[in-house]
Amino acid sequence: MSGTRPIYKFQRGEPIVVGWEVLSGDPAGYSLAALLKPTRGQIVPAQDVAPAAEFAVEFEPASGSGPDAQKARWILTIDAEATALLDPGHYVFDARLSLDGEVVQVTEPAFVTLTPSVSG
Repeated sequence: MSGTRPIYKFQRGEPIVVGWEVLSGDPAGYSLAALLKPTRGQIVPAQDVAPAAEFAVEFEPASGSGPDAQKARWILTIDAEATALLDPGHYVFDARLSLDGEVVQVTEPAFVTLTPSVSG
């Protein structure tokens, strides 16, 4: 990905849910892990910055056929209870794709803006 990086907006107390599609190849045997870290604006923090939360990861295989087919994808989630404990502000994550315990790819960073809930 070049140019702009994704910025996802969520409110405190709602789940953060992001999907990563498998664009090509066979995802069998691969696993994905991701950490959410605080940041300032769109700056990737140092590797030693403590994570604010860890995403739960679920794999959804491809289903259907034709134009309505769903590609295989990983669903990354931080539940509502965890986001309610986070400070409003800016966060960043990337995903590490591993095969047999070895990291084979790290995605570009994606940014999350967490805002206070209007209703509290």
